[in-house]
Amino acid sequence: MSRVALYVAQDFKIPIRGIDLGTLLSLSTWEPDSPEGLLERFRIQILNIPTFQNTWEFSLEEKEDIRVILRAWICAYAIQSEAFQKKLQEVTYVTVDTTWISKAERLCLAQLLRQSDVVRYSEEIEILAEFNKIKTTKDGYIAIKNARYKTQTRRGENCIVVIADKDGNKLNTGQVRTMAGRTSFVSLTTGAWSISKMSTVTVVGREDHTNAERARDQFVLHVLQGVVQLISSPFI
Repeated sequence: MSRVALYVAQDFKIPIRGIDLGTLLSLSTWEPDSPEGLLERFRIQILNIPTFQNTWEFSLEEKEDIRVILRAWICAYAIQSEAFQKKLQEVTYVTVDTTWISKAERLCLAQLLRQSDVVRYSEEIEILAEFNKIKTTKDGYIAIKNARYKTQTRRGENCIVVIADKDGNKLNTGQVRTMAGRTSFVSLTTGAWSISKMSTVTVVGREDHTNAERARDQFVLHVLQGVVQLISSPFI
């Protein structure tokens, strides 16, 4: 959410001050709450939770303002929640304020984040995985031994693994729950086991942020909160 403050301040040339909802109730700024997790913390009952996946993301190809609307909706309901009001009574939360940094620093950070957005959203969101072996485990997972790192069956909160037969007919869908070396362990969400028919594995969706991306987002948040200074960063 600190990215929103930075982009608005830079594009409209106005100071922005507010609260970063993603980290307001989380235990660490390293692991901010997802939109779905935040709704659960605020005890907001939503029937179609998957609709809110990736609400924090900034797609460069969006034709509609659906994510902007969903972010505004979450904010409106969060303000009315008991958990939010209770947090405001504490002195531990830190506000985001774009006036902590200079005009030049604001421009630098905005350009940095927008360039990273270009890189992230230029990546393929559907990858045909290459694997050497596939089998079931006694724990109920499907173990896929990946052939290459670049096309591995990767783990991601919003990644879905689609398993099909040689004719392209979908047999199963699932998610990678854990990884060990080159092996991905998938739990099925639909379909039943049929190892003999499994021919192709496709990963749909973007993988979770890397540690480098997490460090970048945390750093930007802390700069806008006045916790650290941009010029004193080891990245400079």
